[in-house]
Amino acid sequence: MNDPVANHPAAHRCPAPRRRKVIASFCLTVLGVGSNARAGGSMPKRVGVLFQGSRGPDAESSEANFVEVMAEQGSKVGRDFVLVRAYCDSRLDHVRGAVDELIRQRVDVIVLTTTDDMNVEAARVTRAVPMVFAQSFAPLELGLVDSYAKPGRNLTGTTVYAGPGIQNKRIEYLRAIAPAATRLFWLWGTGSASMPTVRGPTYEVGKTIESDAATMGITARVYVIRHSSEMPTALAEAAAWNAHALSGGGEPVYEARRELINFAARARLPSVFSVNNYVRDGGLLSYGVPDDESSALYGRFVSQIQRVLGGVPVETIPVELPRRHNLLINLKTARSLGLTVPATMLARADELIEK
Repeated sequence: MNDPVANHPAAHRCPAPRRRKVIASFCLTVLGVGSNARAGGSMPKRVGVLFQGSRGPDAESSEANFVEVMAEQGSKVGRDFVLVRAYCDSRLDHVRGAVDELIRQRVDVIVLTTTDDMNVEAARVTRAVPMVFAQSFAPLELGLVDSYAKPGRNLTGTTVYAGPGIQNKRIEYLRAIAPAATRLFWLWGTGSASMPTVRGPTYEVGKTIESDAATMGITARVYVIRHSSEMPTALAEAAAWNAHALSGGGEPVYEARRELINFAARARLPSVFSVNNYVRDGGLLSYGVPDDESSALYGRFVSQIQRVLGGVPVETIPVELPRRHNLLINLKTARSLGLTVPATMLARADELIEK
C-alpha cells in the first residue's frame, strides 16, 4: 500500500508501461463505425471507456495502448469491437452523467480508467452493465467487489494492493536496515485520506496505514498533499514531527520525489517506497511491482475485458493482483546514512544500486 494510488492511482496512480493516467472533459464520441461488421455478419461489441479527465494527448495515448493490447490478444477495433468514449473532466459530479450516457449508447462493458472515488460513483449508477477497473487501490475495502476471488457484483479488474501484508513487508525491510526508525511520516498524494465506498460509509486510508504500521511497532503519521507544490510544506511538517523515516506515494508525491529524496538525504532519514524509481533516484529501498509485472498485469486487465465480451459473467471473473514484487536497495544511500544492510537482505534483493 506504499503507493496506493499506483500503485492507486491510485492512489496507486505510478509509472507502468501498460498504464496511462487519462484525464478528460465530459463528452462522448464513437470510434470505428465505418467497416465494423465481422466476417460472420455479427456486429462488433461496444466497449465504453470512462476517462478521468479531458480529451487530449494523454487520453489518446492510453486509448492507443489499449487498442494495441486488445489486438495482441486477438480483438481488433472495427472488426471485433468499437470504442465509445466518455470524459469526466476530472470532476466527480460528472461521473454519473458520463456513465448514464454510456448506458444509453448500449455498451456491452464499461472500462473504468478513473480514480477510486470515481469508480465508486460509477458503481452506484448501475448493477446491470459489467464494469472492469484498472488498478484500483482497494476494491474490496471500497465495496467494488465482495472478494478478490469471487467479485459477486458487476465489477472486476486489477489492483496493485495486496492487503496489509505487503505494507508490513516494506516496514519489516525498513526496520531490518534502520531498527531505530520508529516514527514514519507518510506522504499520501491524493485528494483526501477519506474515500467513499459503494455501500455508504467512508474508507479511511490514513487510519488503515497507521494501524498497519502499529502492528509492526511503528508510529505512522499520514499527511495528505494534493499537488506536488505542497511538498515543501509537507517536509516541514515531517521535520517538526521529528520523523525517523519517510514513505508515501501517489502522483503528487511521485512528481516531487527528487525534492523528497533530497530532503531525506539532508535530514539523514531512511525511506521506503513501492515504486522502484524512488530508489533509483536516491531513496533507500522499495518493495513493489516491477515494470514487467505491471505490463503483464495490464495484459490480464485486457483479458478480463475480453472475457466479459465473450459472455463470461463479470461477477465470476477474479480480481487480478500482482504476482511478483521486487526488492530494491540503494547501497550508496545506506552508506551515506551510516546504515548496514543485513546479509539476508542483500541475498534477498532483486537489485542493488551501488553508485
